[in-house]
Formats: sequence, structure tokens, C-alpha cells
Amino acid sequence: NMVVRSHIHCFVGIVITVVFVAGVSVLGRGFPRIYHHSGERVLASPMPPVKQWRVTGATGGFKNIYRAADGDASTLTVSAGQYRNASITIDFGQPIFCNLVIISHGERDLCFCRKVGVSTSIDGQRYTQRYVGHGNRYVSALWLGNPTVARYLRLTAMVPGDKPWSIAEIYLQ
Repeated sequence: NMVVRSHIHCFVGIVITVVFVAGVSVLGRGFPRIYHHSGERVLASPMPPVKQWRVTGATGGFKNIYRAADGDASTLTVSAGQYRNASITIDFGQPIFCNLVIISHGERDLCFCRKVGVSTSIDGQRYTQRYVGHGNRYVSALWLGNPTVARYLRLTAMVPGDKPWSIAEIYLQ
């Protein structure tokens, strides 16, 4: 008798959930859209392996800039001493979805900028600023808020820190 009641409660719960989801879908409200395009549709694909990313540009006197996206957190690139508005641009080779950028500063944990800007682009010409946030010791986590479609990612040192900017690796989610 208890087993039958348990199965009935489970079945009723599933039916209520299905009716609720169907009702919300029919009414067209309740669940926000994750991605809405207003113009030419750009299809994003899974994140390509880091070894396929290309650092296409940098300002700020970075040495060995390719190390920022080489898949090896033990290597790093370091900016010049004066690096206000220094930037690094990465080409993923195809449009991808991302909503979180993490900059690992590697062994130079105090070498971070105070404020970092994140901009994205589909064509590599027109960039949209997605986020400006505080850099942190060890890693700087920059949450873009909504999933963003981008082929190019640009990180800019909006406010430099006390020491040159160190980037051991860039991670995306």
C-alpha cells in the first residue's frame, strides 16, 4: 500500500511538472531566452582546443605574447612596466559561446591589473565591451553575465596595477 502511494505521488509530481512547463511554453513567458539575435545569425560552435587559438594582437610591450594562450600554465607573458590600456586579442578561429573569462597570473601572483575590460567581436573589427571588473591576485575571474557569441576576445588593462601585468593562461567557459 505504501509503495503504491509513493508511485502515485511520483507520477502526480511528474504530471504537474509537465503541465507547468507546457503551460509556460504556450503562454510564452517564464523562461528567459539565453541567446537572442537581432540581425544576421551567427552560429556558435563548441570551444576549440587552446592549441588552435591564436593571439592576433597585443599592445603594452608584452614579451612572448603567445604564452597567454598556449595551454601551458607554467609559461607566462609579462607586459612592460607602464601598461595602461595594454591589450591582448585572441582569435578562436570560429564563433564560440562564452560567459566567463579567467586570467591566471601564474607564479607572479601580484602582477595583475586593478581593472580589466573584456570586449568581444565576431569580425575582428567592431568590438563590444562586455565587462569591466577588478583584477585579483593569482587569478582574475571576469563574468560576462549572459552567454556571448564571439570569435575574438580582447582583454584590456583599464587600470594598471603596481607591477607589470602577468598572464600565464586564459581560460574560458
